[in-house]
Amino acid sequence: MSTIFKLESGFNLQTGQLLQNGRGFGRLAYVGLNSQWGTLTLGRQDDVMGDYLGAYSGSVQFSGPLGTHAGDLDNIFISYKLSNTVKYASPSLGGFSFGGLYGVGGVSGSVGTNQLWGMAAHYAGGPFSASAVYHHINDPTVTYFDGAATASSNTPFSNPVNNPIYLGYSSAASLDAFGVGAGLTIGASTIGVNLTSTQFNRVVKTATTPRGGASPSITSVEVAYSARIIAAAVVGISYAYTHADAAKYSQVTLGTQYFLSKRTRLYAEAAWQHASGIDSTGRAAVADLTTVSASSSGNQIAARVGISVRF
Repeated sequence: MSTIFKLESGFNLQTGQLLQNGRGFGRLAYVGLNSQWGTLTLGRQDDVMGDYLGAYSGSVQFSGPLGTHAGDLDNIFISYKLSNTVKYASPSLGGFSFGGLYGVGGVSGSVGTNQLWGMAAHYAGGPFSASAVYHHINDPTVTYFDGAATASSNTPFSNPVNNPIYLGYSSAASLDAFGVGAGLTIGASTIGVNLTSTQFNRVVKTATTPRGGASPSITSVEVAYSARIIAAAVVGISYAYTHADAAKYSQVTLGTQYFLSKRTRLYAEAAWQHASGIDSTGRAAVADLTTVSASSSGNQIAARVGISVRF
């Protein structure tokens, strides 16, 4: 048995400003125990969605946040960190493993406020693997989107979401999401597929969330292919389709990584998204790639190049 911990900060490289709403260790801050019976951790942690489905997404394999499903709402890329959580991951038992997460909320006298939980199962055997995940989150305005307070019909609502694909649903009382994914490795090539669906329950009507009382859902399906063309380089392409109530979004993403060493890599990624229909705010849908400001039209193209050093 061993003790483990991680403290991880996020900050803007151009300005030095702390991310994750100004937290000192906003990306990860946990402590735990690791043994032959599995791993138990407590603190601010990653979601089981990313832990178990990330391997089947182009965003994790080669393209970064530009390649996520709409705003990474399903959290496969783990854009949303979860506070006050207890998480368990089992060891592999004949290729099968499972895990779960519970968030206590932290509000005295109200057990259900800000409460969340999730569970996942995984199988890996030879070149094939598959996972299934489900999570439930109460008060997602605060718990998931990191807003200051939940929506109320009696007080002004400060919406923490700026992505119009689901901005109009963020005042929901809770959300439920499930996902399945599978992957196959053949030589130097990897194929991954995944499907996720997120339902917002009982949206509270506010100035920015006009769908009061509704329970809309957003479903995404993705196919990703990556290949190690030489020992030091990986290239990949993915296609994702998202159906969001009355809007539709199609996205193609390309990515490549070149490893200068075990620690340092160069990367380049590009994405194109096309939107149609009516978005969550009741307006004509516009494209909005993750980490990029929304387009003024139904189309958007973005590209990014950089260098990453791990230490």
